[in-house]
Amino acid sequence: MSVVHVTESAEFQKLISTGVALVDFSASWCGPCKRVEPVFKELAKENPSVKFIHIDVDDASDSMPNELADVSGVPHFELFHNGTKISQFAGANLNKIRESVKLLKTKLEPPQEEIAKEEPAKVETPKEEPAKEETPKQEPVKEKSADQESKTNENKTESTSEEQNAQQKSE
Repeated sequence: MSVVHVTESAEFQKLISTGVALVDFSASWCGPCKRVEPVFKELAKENPSVKFIHIDVDDASDSMPNELADVSGVPHFELFHNGTKISQFAGANLNKIRESVKLLKTKLEPPQEEIAKEEPAKVETPKEEPAKEETPKQEPVKEKSADQESKTNENKTESTSEEQNAQQKSE
């Protein structure tokens, strides 16, 4: 969406009555306003769901006195949601303008018919039972040959007698 230039109160009220809008009050003679203008236009292109409205305070001074009541300097910005002013600030703060667009986008809700289209019919699917864990197979214990068994017993006997000798020496 491009920036809409407004000079009449009725047109302004109609534009802000639904959805979200960022309004830029500026003047052709204002240096900071000229710096903001290209960024404002670019944001309008990048964010078609937000209405970007420009009001030249000199052109609208006679036809929009109520709308200009809070404007004490330019550039001045106002944020609207469904016809209600939710915020305002003054100055050529480009980061604040970008943050304002993000804020306005959070206020948007998709139309109810779009929500209905997006929600697929709920079909219950049977829940899968968790896969059973397989227990690892254990290797069978190999029986020792008589020769291996006797060596094991000899080692046990040697270590036992060594332990007894060490104990006797310490006493």
